[in-house]
Amino acid sequence: MKGMNLKPFRDIRGHLVLKDGWTICHNERLDRILSFIPLIDLNDNVINAAPARTYPDKTYNSHKHLPELLEWFPLLALLCPMQKGTAKTLGFISLNTDHNGNYWFSCRKNFSACVNRSLATLEDLIDELDETVDIGVKAVINETYRRLSVSSFA
Repeated sequence: MKGMNLKPFRDIRGHLVLKDGWTICHNERLDRILSFIPLIDLNDNVINAAPARTYPDKTYNSHKHLPELLEWFPLLALLCPMQKGTAKTLGFISLNTDHNGNYWFSCRKNFSACVNRSLATLEDLIDELDETVDIGVKAVINETYRRLSVSSFA
């Protein structure tokens, strides 16, 4: 979609219907869908796994549970089932914070909101860590930030 003028699509909203009737990007602006759809892995394996994909339903304190929190970072921005209702809607796994050292995962229906929230949360996390944190931990956070920032168009 590079070089394509997406401005005419700005006022049109829609969603994508995937295999087996699953939908993503519900009520998203078409210009946004067209700009980020190349960034979403939509191969059959990913789509088949998405309805069963789970993420932890707990809060992690960065001082007590940092290694456990980092284990889930590869799932950020991957497809997951929306928890509300029975509609076959997929969302995207997002990282969130309360700005007091507590972090949790959620599923957002909007890809751009997922990426932008996760990036802001990762910035909070890296700012919160002190110099004594293992360089490997910082490397995981930085790698995740770089991966997500490629998907960002804030």
